Amino acid sequence: MLKPEQVEERLKSFAGPRANARRIECLDRLPENLRGIGRTLLKADQAAGPQSGGSAAQSRREQASIVAALARIESLPEGDRSLLFSALCAPIGETVDAAWRLFDRLPYQHGWALKAFRSSNSRATGAGARTAWLSDLLEIIAPYDEDVEWLATWAPYLHYMAPDAIGVLCAAAIARGGEEAERIFRILVDSARSEHEIGAMGRHVTRGLLLASRPEGWEFIERLLLAAQRQEGLRQVILETVDEAHPEAFRRMLRLILDVDPEATASTVEMRAALVRESCRLLKLENVRLKDSHVLIDGQLGCYSIHLGSGVVHKQAGGHLCIVPVHAQHRGRMFLPFADDDPRTAEVLSKVVLLANDKAIKDPTILEQIIGHARTP
Repeated sequence: MLKPEQVEERLKSFAGPRANARRIECLDRLPENLRGIGRTLLKADQAAGPQSGGSAAQSRREQASIVAALARIESLPEGDRSLLFSALCAPIGETVDAAWRLFDRLPYQHGWALKAFRSSNSRATGAGARTAWLSDLLEIIAPYDEDVEWLATWAPYLHYMAPDAIGVLCAAAIARGGEEAERIFRILVDSARSEHEIGAMGRHVTRGLLLASRPEGWEFIERLLLAAQRQEGLRQVILETVDEAHPEAFRRMLRLILDVDPEATASTVEMRAALVRESCRLLKLENVRLKDSHVLIDGQLGCYSIHLGSGVVHKQAGGHLCIVPVHAQHRGRMFLPFADDDPRTAEVLSKVVLLANDKAIKDPTILEQIIGHARTP
């Protein structure tokens, strides 16, 4: 990770007035109605005119004109809006337009009081969140003439609003697909793993991966949350983003959170790993191995991972498998070859034995999940 003084020097080399000047040049080639909106949002006429001391009344008038300009974007035809964004947000206009449309399925509230309420049948309800996001983004990118990949890399070091605003931009870019989407996805994942030369973990990572319609990103965040255990900072960053996630990602994260065992400390995970290792040796389960805090199983119907802390099961290249343990009053006593009455440990071991011999599974609910995942492209 870069040191603060390195960040400051590097960002200075990228910043400059030329970025917004080029955007204004592009705006001046647009029809008058679009040109007026864009120049107002970039404060082009204010910047070019004489300075009047910045009275409170003037500031209120300028803010009112910006609010009105943002509202006018809502009523633009799609083609005109795309033209405006291509000039106003060059060189990332197409992705900004995709992010604007993404707000149709995001929570319609915004700010610190945001709740997870959505209204996909009414675009008007999301107008406030969309326009607030665009206003923040324009402030963030004003000094920079860079692409989305650059923004994904440098988001943790820019304006304090950058991780949230750029996270939505990254989600839109990933959802569009293609080579750029793949590179941005890799930047976010590597930043979360501290494997990127410049990038670092932040809300742009969780927002970018959870809001996008890419299950691979959701699964990465699920694993990140499980691995966080008692790292409260990391857990908070992830959990603060869940309410905005793609609807299917939201359901997956909710199931995972309900399944997680908060009492699973590092020592508990190590103890369970030792028990799994010894049990597999005694039962001659050769298709089971341990990696970090997960048990990895190569079954005949698929490959699985079980988290040693929570007992949550995932099918590789699939998703979460819901395997619910039988309540104690409805099962026979399971005598394990060790002195332990922790039900989660018994649950983990039971799932290991079950999935290691998945061909013998008879439960139709479990089989339907496994086979369904196998059919998913």
